[in-house]
Amino acid sequence: MATQRITTGPTTMQSAATVAPATNYTRPLTIVTSLFFIWGFLTCLNDILIPHLKSIFDLNYAHGEMDPAF
Repeated sequence: MATQRITTGPTTMQSAATVAPATNYTRPLTIVTSLFFIWGFLTCLNDILIPHLKSIFDLNYAHGEMDPAF
């Protein structure tokens, strides 16, 4: 904490300047950026996975294509 002494004539006033601590946003920014790219990668995989999941879960064409619509 920085203290500054101000003199104005015969009287002396002291004012304390409050300095906010530096905030580090590196970790939250890294997490948000990683989640963004993971979400995008999984979205691109939808079109590849739908034919495989249709055969595994016995889905017809309409049920299999409902996922990309929403």
